[in-house]
Amino acid sequence: MDVVYISELCRLLILIVLVSSAYTKTTDIGSFATSLADDFYVPVAYSRPVALAVAGLEWLAFFSVLSGGSWGRVGAILAVVLFVVFSAVMLEAILKRRRVFCNCFGRTKHPVSSLDLLRNTLYVAASGFYVLNAPYEIPGGLLAQLSLILAAALCFLLSSSMHEIKNLLR
Repeated sequence: MDVVYISELCRLLILIVLVSSAYTKTTDIGSFATSLADDFYVPVAYSRPVALAVAGLEWLAFFSVLSGGSWGRVGAILAVVLFVVFSAVMLEAILKRRRVFCNCFGRTKHPVSSLDLLRNTLYVAASGFYVLNAPYEIPGGLLAQLSLILAAALCFLLSSSMHEIKNLLR
């Protein structure tokens, strides 16, 4: 597969991740704010503004990546920063053996684990690859784009469902 197509696959995956994450946080901002206060030591008085800021940064990254070109790279850099920060927060919880729950794509029933870190590593890698290899034009025709969208959606579904897949394989 050509680097241009891999870069576009990464861009589409980033877009799906960001829109899914930003949408679920935005539509249930109260629950996200509560989880920040309960699980991540954000003072209650600041939990809603922090929740809004996180969701806003995800939307900003999404629309920047969506626009492509130079703004697409800026958005992908912001996505890398967000994914690294989220991973650091998860890693701190894992190392301290705190039982916290990931709210990346809505409330979950499983505590944060190494699978969440693996998922975020994939997202950091995809964002970084796009930053370094972003094409100036969207590659291929309609069929190529549809194929890449389906592949990105499959990557997202698999990566965001690792806990469920692990439980099914037991």
